[in-house]
Amino acid sequence: MRIIGIPFGIQSFKMAKLALWPFGANVHGL
Repeated sequence: MRIIGIPFGIQSFKMAKLALWPFGANVHGL
């Protein structure tokens, strides 16, 4: 469970960053 759970958590974190990236770009004026 730990071997599967850790990469899944990292992957979901990366996907969350990609999902929030356009909002962050708008805030920074990029």
